[in-house]
Amino acid sequence: LAHGQGDRARGPLTSLHGFADTTAVLRYDPAAAARALAGAGWLPGSDGVRARRGQRLSFHLLAPAEDPLRLAAAQAVAADLQRVGIAATVRAQPTPVLLQRLARGQYEAFVGQWFPDPHLDLDPVWRSDATDQWNFGAYANPSTDSLLTRMRHERFGAAREELLSRFQATVYADQPYLFLFQNPHFVVFAPHVRGAEPTPVSPFWNLPAWWIVRHEPGRPAG
Repeated sequence: LAHGQGDRARGPLTSLHGFADTTAVLRYDPAAAARALAGAGWLPGSDGVRARRGQRLSFHLLAPAEDPLRLAAAQAVAADLQRVGIAATVRAQPTPVLLQRLARGQYEAFVGQWFPDPHLDLDPVWRSDATDQWNFGAYANPSTDSLLTRMRHERFGAAREELLSRFQATVYADQPYLFLFQNPHFVVFAPHVRGAEPTPVSPFWNLPAWWIVRHEPGRPAG
């Protein structure tokens, strides 16, 4: 999906946040997944879809219609789930409709996306009382709430890095979302463009400070 340039996601934070990320990612192991499902009583039916006590293991997976990458990710996830007997039907939704459904809790599963926040304001997504903001899955863990509160007072240094690492490991262990991959973004500037300082959030944040080196005929730009 990322043309070989992506990285497996290790949780809600990325290496761009500048802390020692040591969280190990879960292995892709369909055989182990099938054994775990069978052990929990989910057995394949005549159509290959697992069921337990008359309930088929199937659901709709929502993705934004305007985002080809997330649609492709949803299709890839559905294909992987099918291999272990889970039926996920991808439904493309216009982004405004998708956001409304998420805010109302009218969904079974969805493919989301986070953008690196240079200020690391994690509360709107991960604090347990943030269900009216971006915490669509109603994730709640007293341990992460405590870490988020402590991070308000530890803004820099090794103490903050330790809190970030513990937050990352705690959320990943809970798996409130299936963390997929980090998609890289590449920005290229012509050699006569100066002053640009791209960030993970936007390459244009300091656009008023950009300037152009004049190119004189017969002389290289620079």
